[in-house]
Amino acid sequence: MSDPSSVCLVLHKLMNMRKINKKSLSKNVSAYNQKGNVT
Repeated sequence: MSDPSSVCLVLHKLMNMRKINKKSLSKNVSAYNQKGNVT
C-alpha cells in the first residue's frame, strides 16, 4: 500500500475535494513522507 502512484492519486483527489492550497498540500506530503505509511 505504499505505491507512489496510489499516494499521488489520493492526494490529487483530496486536493480536488477539499481544494487544498499547494502550500498545505506540500506540508501534508512532508508529514506523510516523515511518518511513512499512514492509513
